[in-house]
Amino acid sequence: MATNIEEGINICISQSNNSSTRFCSSPSVVTVAQKLIAEVIGTYFIIFAGCGSVAVNKLYNGSITFPGICVTWGLIVMVMIYSLGHVSGAHFNPAVTITFTIFRRFSWKLIGHLGGLAIGMTIILNVFVAGPISGASMNPARSIGPAIVKQVYKGLWVYIVGPLIGTVAGAFVYNLIRSTDKPISSTS
Repeated sequence: MATNIEEGINICISQSNNSSTRFCSSPSVVTVAQKLIAEVIGTYFIIFAGCGSVAVNKLYNGSITFPGICVTWGLIVMVMIYSLGHVSGAHFNPAVTITFTIFRRFSWKLIGHLGGLAIGMTIILNVFVAGPISGASMNPARSIGPAIVKQVYKGLWVYIVGPLIGTVAGAFVYNLIRSTDKPISSTS
């Protein structure tokens, strides 16, 4: 038999005897900050366990095996959904958030709050992945300075042209998907 929480019924229990203890399963009580923290924690554990299983498999000569890696990914996603789903909706993936938003299960306004987190995480990911290969430069000014000091200009054009094309392309894509017809800025 399912409990009231599993059925989605809002339950609020509060103690009125000088205690401010309050428990609510209502999604309206959960703040955006709590949702973001839940998403960060869930995503961390999913990536840690999933990628960790791949690393352990590699380090210990295939001891986990491919099916074991698949099961690890599936189980950690399941555990995070059951653990944090009631707080944040258990998206753990920007594609899921966007899909939920398109089908009106998540507010476009809340996506705006995720912008800083998305940009920061993109930078962190870029540094981790591209840092050892190329220095992970995402800013032409950051690339030009060291190139001038070291007098090494080979491939510098990539670090100037790439971010410029990327930001212009990103702005066009943003204008295609943003939720309002109001112009971003007027040039009158």
